[in-house]
Amino acid sequence: MELRGLGGTPYGLDKPSLPDFSSLPPVDELAELLRQAGKAHHQAYIETDGEDPEWPLWYAEYLIDKVPEHLGRQPTKSELVYLLLAAAKRQDVEANDDPWPEYYARFLLTT
Repeated sequence: MELRGLGGTPYGLDKPSLPDFSSLPPVDELAELLRQAGKAHHQAYIETDGEDPEWPLWYAEYLIDKVPEHLGRQPTKSELVYLLLAAAKRQDVEANDDPWPEYYARFLLTT
């Protein structure tokens, strides 16, 4: 499945590597929110050691009311699922070793 944005281009995958915004407060705050979501997800799925093939749906539900203050807009739940998947795919494509919360935060803030 190829993720595509409004212009028909791969959503977020057609951009060059993300700039390093890791020292900016919005990235730090959003990364911390994503880290909290990760901990909550792991607790919710403790019996499977956090394994959940539908993780983007769970994360979107957890994050939907918390991300607008960080993104400056209210994404739909579907868009948030899409962006989380796009961030995961892009990090895999780049073989980026950054911690996923920081990488996803930069991705969400620049997409």
